[in-house]
Amino acid sequence: MSYTIDDSDSWEPTLPSGSKCPIGVILVFRRPIFASDRVLNLFSREFVHMELLMLLESKPEDSPTFTVFMGEKFSMSISLKKGYNEQEYFGMALDVFPGEAISLLNYMTTLVDRGVRYNYSDLALQPVKSLLKKSVMFEDVPSDEPGEVKKLFCSQAFTLGLRHSLTHAINLDLKKKLLEKNSRLMTPSDLFHILMPYCRRVDMDQLRDCKVVFK
Repeated sequence: MSYTIDDSDSWEPTLPSGSKCPIGVILVFRRPIFASDRVLNLFSREFVHMELLMLLESKPEDSPTFTVFMGEKFSMSISLKKGYNEQEYFGMALDVFPGEAISLLNYMTTLVDRGVRYNYSDLALQPVKSLLKKSVMFEDVPSDEPGEVKKLFCSQAFTLGLRHSLTHAINLDLKKKLLEKNSRLMTPSDLFHILMPYCRRVDMDQLRDCKVVFK
């Protein structure tokens, strides 16, 4: 599955060059709300799960949300956004250029098409990640080819996807910071704090209705 840009789309993030991008990149972080979140909350602090909403301005109701839940395969849904709210979720918009948006969207759909499974093994290593960060034996997953990814958890998937897709000069500083971290140890909270300086906060109650309102 792959996507191309239709000139009828009109998403226009704030970019220095004024370039038009028809797809909005919205990263959504969820706070602990389920009993199963208690374990994840021990090492992921304020956020225990995340999703990526690729907002299609011309057809917002059909905008896909990508994620992977524990025990499941990487998936795409057009209904997850209906549950968004300000109390349980935190959303942020990342301004990207058209080629970056398409690259990220195609990266995500490749993971869906391949049915990449949940990464239990690296999740279990989170309590000792401070030691693994220093180990030259604990190698990261290559970002360049989604077809080679065998397993991942939510924040790992979006770390890899952003590394692969960000190519424009204004996004290279963010890409550098993502490359400095091992995706296998990247929790939702870790990724949140890396992305925050580069993004704008989105009202989640409005996003539930596919409207982007910045806070």
